[in-house]
Amino acid sequence: MAITRPLRRAIESGQLDSVEEAWLDLAARKPLDVDSVVGIARALVGTGNEEHAQMLLELLDDQLSERGQWSDRLALLKRAPQLPLEPSEVHAQILETLDQLHPESEILGPLREKVGLLRAIEDLPKSLDKLQRLEGLLQFDVGSIVRMKGKGVGRVTEVNLELDSFRVDFERHPGLTVGFVAAAKLLDPLPRSHFLRRKLEEPEVLRALADDDPPAVLEAILTSWGRPMAATEVRQAAANIVDEARWTSWWTSARKHPQVVTQGKGRQTYSWAESTEDAADDLWSVFETAGRGEKLAIFRRTAGQEHSAAVKMANSLAAEAEAVEGDDPASALLLWLALERAGEAGRTRVDPLGIVARAGKPADLAAAAGDKALRDRICQWIREARDDWAQVFLSRLAEEDDPKILDRLSSALEKGAPDLHGRAMNEILSRPRQHAGAFVWFAERAVEEEALRARRPLVLLQHLLVAPSWVEAAPYRQRLKSLLASGGTVARILPLLNEDEAARAEEAIRRAGSLEEYEREPLITSLHVRFPALRREDEILLYALPDSIEERRLQLKNLLEKEIPANRRAIEEARALGDLRENFEYKSARQRHEYLSARVVGFERDLGRARPLDLSTVEPDEVRIGCRVRFAGPEERHLTILGPWESSPQDHVVSYESELGKAVLGLKVGDEAEVGGEALTIAAIERAT
Repeated sequence: MAITRPLRRAIESGQLDSVEEAWLDLAARKPLDVDSVVGIARALVGTGNEEHAQMLLELLDDQLSERGQWSDRLALLKRAPQLPLEPSEVHAQILETLDQLHPESEILGPLREKVGLLRAIEDLPKSLDKLQRLEGLLQFDVGSIVRMKGKGVGRVTEVNLELDSFRVDFERHPGLTVGFVAAAKLLDPLPRSHFLRRKLEEPEVLRALADDDPPAVLEAILTSWGRPMAATEVRQAAANIVDEARWTSWWTSARKHPQVVTQGKGRQTYSWAESTEDAADDLWSVFETAGRGEKLAIFRRTAGQEHSAAVKMANSLAAEAEAVEGDDPASALLLWLALERAGEAGRTRVDPLGIVARAGKPADLAAAAGDKALRDRICQWIREARDDWAQVFLSRLAEEDDPKILDRLSSALEKGAPDLHGRAMNEILSRPRQHAGAFVWFAERAVEEEALRARRPLVLLQHLLVAPSWVEAAPYRQRLKSLLASGGTVARILPLLNEDEAARAEEAIRRAGSLEEYEREPLITSLHVRFPALRREDEILLYALPDSIEERRLQLKNLLEKEIPANRRAIEEARALGDLRENFEYKSARQRHEYLSARVVGFERDLGRARPLDLSTVEPDEVRIGCRVRFAGPEERHLTILGPWESSPQDHVVSYESELGKAVLGLKVGDEAEVGGEALTIAAIERAT
């Protein structure tokens, strides 16, 4: 039993005054230590002092009743089979205690009858079993707040004793019926302090608290669940209390509280310690047994918190940095950087500039640093501490894969050593598979920088078309995909090609497995618009805007899936009317069938030779398909050249197949064109929109 050895010796030796003193001390505590009370009473009975045990229990019962400690009293009565108490008296005390615990309950009396608590009162074990069942049902009294998986939080609105069921109103499932037996498994009663219950009963109070004291709301959530929670779980719990728009700032503020304990890598979990000291002890215990990477992660998360563990962690990392400086300078720099970010770099004698200045191969030092931020800082230190920084940057540029670091390296070389910068760009373009990360960066910068596109445009295009299939480029495939899309690097390279390069580019585009057909067609169309000689003699293409092509595809789909099936049904219905020679409905349906079939053939033929016109790739150095021509004159006059499907003369849009369209194609600014029988001078040529 839960009693101390000295107390047991006092009981065995008959020192009852000491026992009473210990008993009175226990009786004064809240909550009551039931195990110790039962242990003393049983020990007294075991030594022949049963009457003394009964006297102490009666005294304790009076004290609990006077102080209103009804929950403690019921907990003690449940242990009655182990105590020298009369069953009938225990039964009466149980009924009294239940009345005190549930003074406003309308179902307590009926439920006592239903579970049989008023019968066989001398059979104490059975009475306690009935009590257990009764308590299980009372937790779902009318007005109780409960949680149900998949349904959320709701309120018990009715107890049906005839059907043995509860009625619960959930927000999205009002009036849900749950049987007595199922309730214990499906419904989770929420205490008044539980965050979900407070959300239901006092949402405005919680919203105000979330604004004024973010850690207090986080404490309410974490203590309600009583287990470590992931950030996504906290966010879900705080929904409608913390606005989505300010979640990030609220979460950042709330989790900085020194009693928040963060654990784990990747999917981190958060719990609330009972005190700042407990939180510090928990953190330090985890930190001590962690590897270097996890130590740094813990330190970064807790660096802004004010507790003793943060200081101990900083001192530990500082000592470790000094210990590894000679053998593992990259790790020493990583540790120094973590301390520096936390404002604790002064705790260590490690000198980053000195390490970089003394390094025999500073490029290898940067390569050994897995942390991107550290690589960036090492490059900055190299620039500050070494005269040979340009040579080091040259070797690093081709090996780096982080776009921001590559931008800084490239910018520094371009300004300070342009010849080496050119060598670096040529190296990346010559051996893209060996420098996959740098090559993708090069291609991305080439979207905006024509100088990079123009360096070796055909080579760049050919590499980009096959790069997605490289094993080395696997981490960058999503970025490569955007470069192949409309408006990406590939499309912007095409205007830089000469006619011979364009023919080779077309061949590469047609063979590229990295392109979908809808991506391939605009690129080839762009080449054909710029270099008409590339078109195949046997292929009369039809150029149209993507929306026009899609519109005709939808019309074809409507013909095939709706109009033709409807026409077939009409033919069958007309055939069923009898003599086909005099059957007007049948002849009409057959004529429509021929008309619809001809339309399908026409759509399929035109869509087969249709090529999408990408206006963003049109070069307005002369009048081409996709250009808008503005003519000189006192009144502004303009003409847009598009495909036959977009032709709308009343809106000054003509087809390139029209006489007027053919007359202006190939003309340049300053040339004259005959428009409506009038000679007009071209003042400007621009892309159509």
